[in-house]
Amino acid sequence: MDRCDKHRKDLIATCNWCGKKACEFCIARQEGKKAYCEKCIPLLGNIRREPRPHMVQPPPPHTGRKFVLQDGYLVIDGGR
Repeated sequence: MDRCDKHRKDLIATCNWCGKKACEFCIARQEGKKAYCEKCIPLLGNIRREPRPHMVQPPPPHTGRKFVLQDGYLVIDGGR
């Protein structure tokens, strides 16, 4: 089994920033499955992943064409 680089204890995770093998004493911050060692925390600062805003696509520009149903047929009316 892999061991921590510093304490020679069982490996819990690797730092997502530098890749260092870390045991329970070396992990300074853990966010879900992501873990960071004590040396990388000052480099991260208060970086947080914010959700991206939902962007709504504007409707396509009006081309001047209309679709009309006449006698069971779809007819394109206008356009040019």
